[in-house]
Amino acid sequence: HELANGGEQLLLDSYLAALAKQRAPGATAYPRELAMRHYRLGVVDYGRFMVSRFWGDASREVFEKKKDSPNTTLPNRDVQAALRFV
Repeated sequence: HELANGGEQLLLDSYLAALAKQRAPGATAYPRELAMRHYRLGVVDYGRFMVSRFWGDASREVFEKKKDSPNTTLPNRDVQAALRFV
């Protein structure tokens, strides 16, 4: 839920602010539009990976077995998180 309602923009702004603090004098800034494009491409690639690698046997039973596993990503152990992911 943290990324809903503008959360992605806040995440990106926070990243860009931290990056700007570390930028060397005279170095080119990372344009926000380009950073957002890279972020979105990364999300799509992560989604491709998740769907192709982990959801082949997805079912409520599989999610139930994994629900308390701290070593399993949330979209692989929580149905609502998986639905928000897609």
